[in-house]
Amino acid sequence: TDYLGQALLLAGSVASGVVLLVSWQFYSRAPGLDSGSVLCLALSQAYSTTTLLVAASLPLNFVYESAEMLEMIHRSRYLIFDCACLPSIVWCLVLIMHQSGDQLGPLGIIAGRLLAEPLRTPSLILLGCAHLVASSLAGSDCARYPFSHDNCLGVLYWRPSRFTQRMRYPWLAVTRTLWAFSIYCLLMQGRVPLLLAAGAFHLAYHGHVSRWQYKAWEIFVQPFAGALLCAALLMALNVSLSCSSLGTCLVLTPAGPVPLWGGPSRLRL
Repeated sequence: TDYLGQALLLAGSVASGVVLLVSWQFYSRAPGLDSGSVLCLALSQAYSTTTLLVAASLPLNFVYESAEMLEMIHRSRYLIFDCACLPSIVWCLVLIMHQSGDQLGPLGIIAGRLLAEPLRTPSLILLGCAHLVASSLAGSDCARYPFSHDNCLGVLYWRPSRFTQRMRYPWLAVTRTLWAFSIYCLLMQGRVPLLLAAGAFHLAYHGHVSRWQYKAWEIFVQPFAGALLCAALLMALNVSLSCSSLGTCLVLTPAGPVPLWGGPSRLRL
């Protein structure tokens, strides 16, 4: 069972890495708020998964001798992903609404007007302030709240003893917004992947939304749920991955294709 836990985390790291690479190439091809928001989410997810994998691979004597340091490293997972980067999902949804325009009916029209001049700058400042406030409140509690350790399939990890109300602010805002938007997209466009990704993401991170209840095995499904959500957001932004054979994969973006490995210079025109 010890190796099973590490194998699951390794598979999750691979999934997170692929999504991160696609997001990175999307940003390199078309730098902007939309690509930057997805990249921020993918980076934080990859950091969280890699931290779990590295910590699970350490020898036991090192774990016993450096328990405080490992707790600090696991605390950083929550500070970076749960507190700082989680609200980037809302940024992605807002920008998807803006890009979809009339296709999303009234919601797309409203987003289009709010993100068009002269309202664009005030709207982005307001969204940024909401992000900053929610992240700061959650981070202030997460930085000092006691952590407890748990073990599942031979993987020892630390998590908050409970999620305080402040630590739940980003999760409640993001999950409710994600559910509402994904259901709206299903009704307006018949878009199923985003709804499935929202359900998987909420289920995998239920222990973060709830104050007390959680499942120890959540850490093994969270990387896959995070990668699935990033993939669904990329699809909603009209980004896809096309592979003809090993080593010839293209990231197809609205700004044009870019190789999955390397930069645009590798394209043969």
